[in-house]
Amino acid sequence: MTDPPSLPRLEKGFRILGEQRRKLAVRYAEAYLAGASIREIADKSGRSFAFVRALLTEDAGIVLRQMPCPSGRERRDLADRFAAEYRAGAIIQEIAERSGWSYGFVHTLLTEDAGIVLRRGPRGKESRDLADRFAAEYRAGATLQEIAKKSGRSYTFVRNLLRKDRGMVLRGRGRVRKEPRELAE
Repeated sequence: MTDPPSLPRLEKGFRILGEQRRKLAVRYAEAYLAGASIREIADKSGRSFAFVRALLTEDAGIVLRQMPCPSGRERRDLADRFAAEYRAGAIIQEIAERSGWSYGFVHTLLTEDAGIVLRRGPRGKESRDLADRFAAEYRAGATLQEIAKKSGRSYTFVRNLLRKDRGMVLRGRGRVRKEPRELAE
């Protein structure tokens, strides 16, 4: 891991515009050209990967380095490792995030190189039973993340199943809302 030059750590949600954005793009470009990865810059600065990537490509005009695509034995080993993770219940997005490879590349290694037949979401009665079970757990107070982890499904899958199949209105994701106060007269 290359240690990026000192980068300012920015608060989440802090908008960066105009001259400040241009200066930040230059600092990020210097770090990237010195060998730091987009992920390293993002982690060090407290910004998202997408923000850093956009600043480098759109504001600084940097042409990004290509990740070397493994071939031969290295590619087979990677495909076998991803296949083992997938068979153990991981979803493609999780494997991609953990490994640093793109979703598309992981998908290709699983389906073409490892010959994995991807899991499909439940259909028909199985889907209804799953939606009923998730809805009961959610009404009992479980969070979507807890249901997803317990069932081995993704957060998005659980959320969509409850919203679309059951038409449920989901709780907010943040702090508990306080009751509105009445205005003093």
